[in-house]
Amino acid sequence: MSRTFDVVPGAVVRRILDADRAAVQGVVDDAYRARHKGVTVNPDSYFLRFPDKPDARIIALPA
Repeated sequence: MSRTFDVVPGAVVRRILDADRAAVQGVVDDAYRARHKGVTVNPDSYFLRFPDKPDARIIALPA
């Protein structure tokens, strides 16, 4: 199975926000309301640590 990883450039995000900020705010509002109702899942974050560098870590956040 082939997988891809896409990065959305900041300029694209800016264009979307500028084009219809109210629609974007509506989507964000819907997401917060869904989370409050308990109908979403927020996967755990993982902290990868290095034995030789106890203060260093990588935080893996699932998409």
